[in-house]
Amino acid sequence: MRPPIVHCRWTGDAFVPWSLYAVRKYYKPGETYPLVVSYERSNASHSHYFAALDDRWQSLPEHLQDEYPTRESMRHKILIKCGYCVERDWVFPTDNAATQFAAALIEADEECYCIIDVRGRVVRRYRALSQSYPAMDKAQFEKSKQDVLNYVERHLLGLDEPLDLHADT
Repeated sequence: MRPPIVHCRWTGDAFVPWSLYAVRKYYKPGETYPLVVSYERSNASHSHYFAALDDRWQSLPEHLQDEYPTRESMRHKILIKCGYCVERDWVFPTDNAATQFAAALIEADEECYCIIDVRGRVVRRYRALSQSYPAMDKAQFEKSKQDVLNYVERHLLGLDEPLDLHADT
């Protein structure tokens, strides 16, 4: 079982846990544990984002429904298109070998979360960054949220003016 997150207060001399119960139950005296600072995000903003994505996904024009079969596939692909991604390249001896490998990558991506690009002998896979609470702090999440929803509104739904999301959060 993974130990719970322990909130602490800095006294100027030491970090003092808010609750000794969790500390005594999951941690051993004398052991060293990493301290990771976590900036809390708003649950309301997080929930608003996924509800807004769902509304927009359900409003997609018919010609885009095959490209974005689920809300999550749309979110991942738009994160990639907005630059919130990691890339990996493979270089092959022939164009045909690259094409075959790309086809295998596409087949393995059952959820349609990646973007695969083939240029000659080079295959590049783009994978979206996680927007989970531990992966993105509040500022990163809010920026990615705004960018993704603006992209969907402008490029997929054809709206001229994206909505101002800061009014809702």
